[in-house]
Amino acid sequence: MSAADPVATERTTPRLRLRPITAALVDDLWELHQDPGIAAWYGGARSVEHTAAAAAAMQRSWISGGLGKWLAYDGVTGELIGRGGPSRTEVLDREDVEIGWAVRQRFWRRGYATEIGRASLDFIDQTTDADTVIAFTEVHNRGSRAVMERLGMVYDREIRRPGLVEGVEGVRDDARFAVYSSKRASRRLNQAE
Repeated sequence: MSAADPVATERTTPRLRLRPITAALVDDLWELHQDPGIAAWYGGARSVEHTAAAAAAMQRSWISGGLGKWLAYDGVTGELIGRGGPSRTEVLDREDVEIGWAVRQRFWRRGYATEIGRASLDFIDQTTDADTVIAFTEVHNRGSRAVMERLGMVYDREIRRPGLVEGVEGVRDDARFAVYSSKRASRRLNQAE
């Protein structure tokens, strides 16, 4: 994948405007990190410094690798809904193309995570030659696992990494995560239906 202009990677969905996360959007990303429904899955609200570093890293990811995360805004009102998108990560002992999402708590159960996930898969298929796409979450995150299944992704395996353990306070080094995957051929079949 060649370098990408983050602005050129902006997308719209039926309800959302997806803007690549860059340093210019650090205030909105910080606001998102303060949401209790998001902070709970990341071991607490993130600091301004952490958020600024994350925004800069996401901008570099868009520029150097053509993939990164978006902030998701309501397409009509402009209200911040969440974030998500495609990125490159090392999860299965190799570089993988991964999709993810995080939606503000007051917007849960309205299909926004699925909409962000679908836009992510479409973007990957339009701009990369990646055959396999993964998504992962703590095994007890039933909401995100349901989104993965709605996207046609299938359970692949369990891995251990820093994260949350159900019923235990704080981030643990050896939390159980469920990894789901999607093959390009399966995505094409789902689009044809």
